[in-house]
Amino acid sequence: MKWFPFLIFMATMILAVTANGQKISRNLNLADTTQQHMLFTQRGDVLVGRVDGLTADSVYFSIRGRFPMTYAKSEITWLGPADEAPNRTGSTFDNWGGIEMVEAAGDENLLYSPTAFRLGKKQVEIRNVDLLYNEVSAGIGDNVQIGGGAVLPIAFFLKAKAGFDVSNLVHLGVGANFLLPIIVDADGVSTHVFGIATIGEPGRFLNLTAGYGLSLTDSYDPEFIITLGGGLNFLPNWRISLDGMFLPGEGALQSLMFSWFKGKNRFEMGAVFILDDFIPFPIISYARRF
Repeated sequence: MKWFPFLIFMATMILAVTANGQKISRNLNLADTTQQHMLFTQRGDVLVGRVDGLTADSVYFSIRGRFPMTYAKSEITWLGPADEAPNRTGSTFDNWGGIEMVEAAGDENLLYSPTAFRLGKKQVEIRNVDLLYNEVSAGIGDNVQIGGGAVLPIAFFLKAKAGFDVSNLVHLGVGANFLLPIIVDADGVSTHVFGIATIGEPGRFLNLTAGYGLSLTDSYDPEFIITLGGGLNFLPNWRISLDGMFLPGEGALQSLMFSWFKGKNRFEMGAVFILDDFIPFPIISYARRF
């Protein structure tokens, strides 16, 4: 199976974790609700939020009111008040981007698969891929994200998903995409309904969707569609992500993307491969967060 190396590489990427020393500031004060906290990890994560709890081995850390993420203390290189965070690679916290960098990382989507992570309430993101795919998405409340746009010159689309944080490592959701053809004679899938399971945390996760593609106007048989992928922040402003789409008995697509994000901007570059023929198609993407 030509896609087997893709699965092995993805699993290795997601599970790779290294250990390092740690430092927790003596000025960390969980009783002070106005104190903003900052956490650095050996893997390169830089998180701004609040420490919800400490145990002998773990730290529970929340960003934007989400379900607390759990970090082993052995993973943490620094934890404390954001205003006393140490410099990193010659940059200060103010110049480095902090919370904007984390929010713009784009863990809500892989290249063509949604994850169970969502945009925050009233957050909006615009996204363009190869000048052909154009999308606007918005967070509605804490659990729902909606969007729409066009794949030129083929179709307009609408999409929606609802996600729930079962725990800090398990996130589940459901979604639907609706295609409205621009070309009169266009045919194929017009609706895609699916379930989502995301295992991990923003910055390091494995993602699976499974569902059916349906035609609302023609007599096409439903197509079972599976996507499997994941993302890993391997440097403070960089992510590598993989996204594979599998149609049993018909073929598969695989994407490999590198993302750079800072402030409210995200740039992505990579390629999509048709696995049966290993034909690459270049991808350049830009997203802006509001």
